[in-house]
Amino acid sequence: MNRLYSELLEGGRKVGTQSAGLKPRTVRYIHTILSGAFDDAVKWKGVTVKPAPQATPPSASAAKAPEMHTWSGAQVHRFLNLCAGDRYFYPFAFLALTGCRRGEALGLRWADLDWERKTAAIRQTVIPLTKPGGVGREGKVVPRTKTDRARVVEPS
Repeated sequence: MNRLYSELLEGGRKVGTQSAGLKPRTVRYIHTILSGAFDDAVKWKGVTVKPAPQATPPSASAAKAPEMHTWSGAQVHRFLNLCAGDRYFYPFAFLALTGCRRGEALGLRWADLDWERKTAAIRQTVIPLTKPGGVGREGKVVPRTKTDRARVVEPS
């Protein structure tokens, strides 16, 4: 399994403009999935030995999510002032004032907006996918949310 982890870290990415290998966090996640699968295989007597506990996946510190850096209120205010009059002002203001993710905002439809209450209902999202030819990206609408329930957002 260690050889598998090394191969994934060095060249596990099939297509993309990032590095050829997967991130340590992804490889550690794969280790977790494989561990569960081997636990089940032992329980169902498909194999007699669990190889995952003997493997050494990337350390927890190497797999730690990068620290998120956000703008201060003053920086957001300055940015929105610079965008005033631009066609992107309203989408940027919506994102900055609601905390929505990019894909959630891209998935909004007119029917999702309540102009009287000044709210938006997140019912679907748009995710970027690599085009079939491997060059470029295209959006795919996912007609559901993570919890399968609409999430209503309003400006703060």
